[in-house]
Amino acid sequence: MRVALLALGLAGCTSVPTDPARFSLEPQAVSQLRAPQAIAVLNTYRAPAVTKINNAGWTADFQTLTESATVMLRSALAKRGITSAQPEKTISLRVLRAGAGMGGGPMMTTAVVQLGAQLGDGTRVVVDAQNVGFSGERALDGALLFALNKLVGDEKFVAYVNGDVKPPTACVPRDTYVDGEYVIAGDRMVRIVRTIGDASQCKIPSRPLALEVRIATDDERENAFTHCTFANVQPGDKLNIGPYASSAKPATVQRVLGPSPRCDDPQRNPTRVEARFDK
Repeated sequence: MRVALLALGLAGCTSVPTDPARFSLEPQAVSQLRAPQAIAVLNTYRAPAVTKINNAGWTADFQTLTESATVMLRSALAKRGITSAQPEKTISLRVLRAGAGMGGGPMMTTAVVQLGAQLGDGTRVVVDAQNVGFSGERALDGALLFALNKLVGDEKFVAYVNGDVKPPTACVPRDTYVDGEYVIAGDRMVRIVRTIGDASQCKIPSRPLALEVRIATDDERENAFTHCTFANVQPGDKLNIGPYASSAKPATVQRVLGPSPRCDDPQRNPTRVEARFDK
């Protein structure tokens, strides 16, 4: 979507804030979605992503913009009876692009947003939206609202939410994986349930192997990982994880997954374990 925006001449940078409570989806927007059921709505950004959104020095943090979108969608789904408790499905949101500047009327701001949604079955939906408001934050938050309205009405989104639960899969490079291992597949952290094998659903030649996976929770994405370590490790053992001793973080072994040929040093560190950073 191409929108001509008039630049506002400001000295220095202006950070455009966002407020998920500013706007909300109307109940009829999600009335076509099957309820009750459990779906997790996730923010795929794991760190701030401050991005320039026009030539006048305006910036926005795509992580917080995405978080506003996730809060707005979670709230609408919860009112519909779709909660995040023990979810069987996932919707991972990510603001891909945004822009804002003076335009659309006297003393008005026009904003555009492109929002991506990765569904738990691997389907990807991308929507674009535009809004005009009296301020940058109202314009951006309104564009998020319009993007979410488009998303919940998208036929692929509706088919996924209303369909039967199918184990999610991920396509990865051909290698030997350990059940229970955490890996990054696309822009998602997943935990391997089992290796399926070469599959016709995997269209990218460099990623021909299909895995049945479980999408990692927010807590797992922040604190859990798999790691190669010494052979006689046991659950409860302590590890220090980091490239340098001065910056290493303490972690505790949760489960021994077993030997893995993917460990870089099979002589010294042949065993792959599931661990969590200590809080």
